[in-house]
Amino acid sequence: PRSTLFPYTTLFRSVGKFPEDRLGASVPGRGYDFATLLHGAIHHNMYHAGQISLLSAMYKRRKS
Repeated sequence: PRSTLFPYTTLFRSVGKFPEDRLGASVPGRGYDFATLLHGAIHHNMYHAGQISLLSAMYKRRKS
C-alpha cells in the first residue's frame, strides 16, 4: 500500500528533477513562471500538512 505521504514525496521528487534553467519560463496559459508555480504548490502543501498536524493533535487530546 502507498504511504499517506505519497503525494508529497512525489511532488518533492519532481521539484528536485525540474531543470533550474526553466524556472523563469512562463507556465503555458498562465501569467506566471514555473518558480512561482512551484513556490505556491509547496506552500499550499505545507499549509495542509499544518492543518493535518493540528487536527491530529486535537484528536489525540480528545481521546485521552
